[in-house]
Amino acid sequence: MLPGRRLLQWIAVWFVGTTLALFTPWGAVCGLIGLLGGLGVCAYQALRRTWQRAPILTRHGPEAFARGQWGTLTLRLESQAPCAQHLEVFDDLPNQAEFEGMPLSLTLQPGEVRQVTYRVRFLQRGDAELGAFHVRFHSPGRWLEAVRRLGPSQRLRVFPDYAPVVRYALMALQGRPSATGVRRRRLRGVGAEFHQLREYREGDAITTVDWKATARRSHLIVRDYQEERNQRITFLVDCGQRMRAFDGGVPLLDHSLNALLLVAYVALRQGDRVAIAAYGGVRRWMPPVQGPKGMPAVLRAVYDYQATRAVSDMESGAREVLRREPRRSLVVLLTQLRPEDKDDVLRAHRVLSRRHLVLIASLRETSVQEWLDRPVENEADAWRFGAASLYVQQRAEFLAELRARGMLALDLLPKDLPVALASEYLDLKASGRL
Repeated sequence: MLPGRRLLQWIAVWFVGTTLALFTPWGAVCGLIGLLGGLGVCAYQALRRTWQRAPILTRHGPEAFARGQWGTLTLRLESQAPCAQHLEVFDDLPNQAEFEGMPLSLTLQPGEVRQVTYRVRFLQRGDAELGAFHVRFHSPGRWLEAVRRLGPSQRLRVFPDYAPVVRYALMALQGRPSATGVRRRRLRGVGAEFHQLREYREGDAITTVDWKATARRSHLIVRDYQEERNQRITFLVDCGQRMRAFDGGVPLLDHSLNALLLVAYVALRQGDRVAIAAYGGVRRWMPPVQGPKGMPAVLRAVYDYQATRAVSDMESGAREVLRREPRRSLVVLLTQLRPEDKDDVLRAHRVLSRRHLVLIASLRETSVQEWLDRPVENEADAWRFGAASLYVQQRAEFLAELRARGMLALDLLPKDLPVALASEYLDLKASGRL
């Protein structure tokens, strides 16, 4: 039980009034009467506990949120008290959460059922623990207060930001996936499955003409191809210490998972199988899934990946993929490369290339690019510009050497990676290299 606002006001007024009244003949008597009256009101409200009777509180809303995206939760309150209750309610949200509409101040009438909504945004992926509500009860007249923990605790899942996947899905439904920036190269017929015969249209390659069918029908007939289905793509995700760095307020690991989700969605729509492995302090494996219904399994597999403080051992991750994936697959290595990684990359590529096609998707730091674009105004800026230029040059030489050795490598800013990686996957598939 705590003193309320009215009690504190009364104490202040009583103290000042009694101090002044002590100089009058009846001052002590009036002060004593006032003291007994205030204590009597407090004692009566403390003993009359109906205003503290707990309402029934339940929390409703989605069981999963996307990191950084606003969502809505609903609080349902059902009064159990025979009198009006004045309440303040605050949800026990984790530290990595922002909210709007809390705390709630309301008055519940006897038997009333009320629903109120508030908005929440989680800034970190993984499991989010929501505890019981903090409820502050105000007695009639606000002489006393009581604070209690009520309602159920709850665990929510915070998934990576799948907004790029949603945009692609909406555009695909409208028949224009290229509006998202994901380009799709025209099939050459290499590495593609025969689909059907159709009449020749302007722009068709002469190599696709079926001369036997043309002779039978007396006009040009071409073979129509579709991309091979049931191919495999395996993501190898770096969860080491470098992926703890932030870019634009978001960890690099989250940026890589955003790209993974988009490419996985595109691959599943193409009829391919998607598997996921992790290395760098995390040892996880998601067996291959196929079809659009495999997307929930992908989300459940990666939503709680967290970057560790461990040094990434790319070769051990590569050996794990080689052991678990017996069929030829496109292995997409999501990491942040630096020139000192040369030997580790070469060993990992040597292991994987025995059976798989390897594509390295490296994240480039936005801050380094900003240092290069910033005007040089003083000596500190000059040193920073020189260091950034040297780093970019060494990184470019390193990637050029990897490509010269026949490796496929992308080096992109985090914001550009999802669309570019999806386009590269479609290009590789169309070229028949899978």
